[in-house]
This record gives sequence, structure tokens and C-alpha cells, in this order.
Amino acid sequence: WRELDWIAFAFTFGVSGLWALQRYAPAQFVTGQTFLAAFWVLFLVVSLLYALRQSERPRGLFDTTLVFALPLVAFGIQTRFADPQAQGLDLALAAVVAAAVYLGLSAWLLRRQRARGEREFQVLTEAHFGIGVALLTLAVPLAASAQWTAAAWSIEGVALLWVGLRQRRLLPLVAGVLLHGLGAVALALAIERGDVSVERARSGGEAQAHAAQGHDLTGVRHGASVR
Repeated sequence: WRELDWIAFAFTFGVSGLWALQRYAPAQFVTGQTFLAAFWVLFLVVSLLYALRQSERPRGLFDTTLVFALPLVAFGIQTRFADPQAQGLDLALAAVVAAAVYLGLSAWLLRRQRARGEREFQVLTEAHFGIGVALLTLAVPLAASAQWTAAAWSIEGVALLWVGLRQRRLLPLVAGVLLHGLGAVALALAIERGDVSVERARSGGEAQAHAAQGHDLTGVRHGASVR
């Protein structure tokens, strides 16, 4: 069935993409948005069922092409439906909604694993978590200035560091460090453009450093208590 899923995915989003590029008009927004959302949900469910309903060993395998290509293609088509007057806010909202779905699925898969004592779907869980974080990260610069982007990415990085330390997982730790780096770059851009003063940037950076240090200590204490 995997090959059939690929064929259906290619034809569905291929036709949708061509229509969006060549025939879409703002008056058709409701129709286009409805079909895009329906197709996205459909293939999201298909990718989950493919992984969860495997009866043979090894379990936990999933269709990486479908899982990772779906948000890329769907969001690419979503950009065609964006209203120029919204200045990116509609795209940011779409990214936040999609991120909430992926993060919710990641949380559900994690609870499912713990309830059943399974570890076969750990990679699938982290894949959905990573996609959700990526979409949430993308939403910030679409809707905010460089100053607020730096602040949001830094807070998100601290949260990911805390998750990684609490759960002893490498992916959130790496993502948290990367987001801190991106936050620093965004802050430097904000200073260069004059959106924020050096004094405010220094005070904000000190606050973020204290927050990160606090989370690090919390993670270390938690690790000690587990041992």
C-alpha cells in the first residue's frame, strides 16, 4: 500500500499545486483552503496508520517521505493562498495551527508508548515533534519583527533545553541550542536595523542566560533524583 499512498499523494498535491499556481484567484480562497486542509488531514492520518498498524517485525517503521514531504508541500501551497495585505499574519496562523497538530500528535504518541511500554515508535514521535517545532519557529518571523523573533526563539530554545534535560533526549537539546543561536542572530539583526538598543539587548540577553541556567540546574537536579 505504500506505493499507492505515494501515487495518491503525488497526484493529489500535484494537481492542487498546479491549480494554485495557475488558476487560483482570491475569490476562491474558501474552496482552496478547505480542500488543502482536507487533503493535509487525510494524508497525515494515512502516514500515522501506516506506522501504527504494522503487525510484522520490525515495528516502528514509518514512511519518512510522506511524513516529511506533507508539511513542506502543503505549506508551499498555503503560501499561494496568503493575503498580501495580511503581511504574513495569515501564514503565521496557518503555521501555528499545523504546529499545534503535530505537537499534539507527538504528545499523544508519547503517552501511548508509556501506557503500553513500547519504544518502537520513538523515532515517529520525535519526527512529529521536530516538524511541530519547525513550524512554530517558522511562524514567529512571519508575524513579528526581528526583536520579537529573537525573544520568541530564545524562549523556545530554553523550553526545548528543559524538555531535553528532563527527558534525557538529544533532539530537543540540539534544537534548543540551535534556536538560541538563531535568536542571537535575530537579535543582532534587530540591533543593526535600530529596532532595539544595545542596552535593552544586553539586559534581555542576561535575562535569557539566567533562565537557561535555571533550567539547566533543574535538569541536573532531576537527573540526580532519578539516579
